[in-house]
Amino acid sequence: MEDVTREIRMETEIARMRRLADIGQLAAKIAHEVRNPLSSIKGAAQLMRSEYDDIAPLREFLDIIVEEVNGLSRITTELLEFARPIQNGPFLAVSG
Repeated sequence: MEDVTREIRMETEIARMRRLADIGQLAAKIAHEVRNPLSSIKGAAQLMRSEYDDIAPLREFLDIIVEEVNGLSRITTELLEFARPIQNGPFLAVSG
């Protein structure tokens, strides 16, 4: 009989590493897809803000939109940083 415990552990670890790499790629795709419409929303709100600067309630509402978009943009940046492969780390050793 042959002990295959080590091989099973290695296969399990490789599967785990692939899964983590897949999660990182998914996070990057999600962040990218969210970032594009956020840029459009922010640009539109800033344009409206400059055109309707004299209407205080609208200006305040547009300022809130820009602030919230900035917050979501920071989160997407953090997600992209999380998803970036670690140099000399486990993600570089795994190919899909």
